[in-house]
Amino acid sequence: MANKKVKSVKLRGKRFKLTKSGSISSDTRGFCTDVTEPNRRICLDSKLQGEEELEVYIHEFLHACFWDMDESAIEEAGEDIARALWRLGYRKQEKSKE
Repeated sequence: MANKKVKSVKLRGKRFKLTKSGSISSDTRGFCTDVTEPNRRICLDSKLQGEEELEVYIHEFLHACFWDMDESAIEEAGEDIARALWRLGYRKQEKSKE
C-alpha cells in the first residue's frame, strides 16, 4: 500500500507547508520560516535520507513548536530524539511501485 504524500503538518495550532529543495545553501540541511508569518514553511534539502532526514525533520518541527528556544537546545534534542526513534526501528516507508 502506497503512502500518501504529506504536504503540510500542523504544529502547536499552526499549519506549515512541507517542501524539499536542492537549492538550500551548502551549510544548511533545512529551515523553518518564522511562525508569525502567514505562509509558514518547513523545507529540507532534497538529498537527505535515512536517519539524517528524520533528524532534520525533528529539528525543524522543534523550531516550529518552540520558536524562541535556543538553537543548541533544539539541535541536541533533535539529534537525541532521531537517534532514539531510529534505534526503535522507525523508518520512512517508500511508495510501492504497483
